Amino acid sequence: MHAVNPLTWATDVLTKLQDGWPRARLDELLPDAWARVQPTAP
Repeated sequence: MHAVNPLTWATDVLTKLQDGWPRARLDELLPDAWARVQPTAP
């Protein structure tokens, strides 16, 4: 999954969605885009 830990990604994405992440920015939560902005992602 794009060298992303699936549990870490899913936990972060679900938390962001629950907290009201804007619909216009949903593409930022896809694994490849998400990994680019995470400090611990390879």
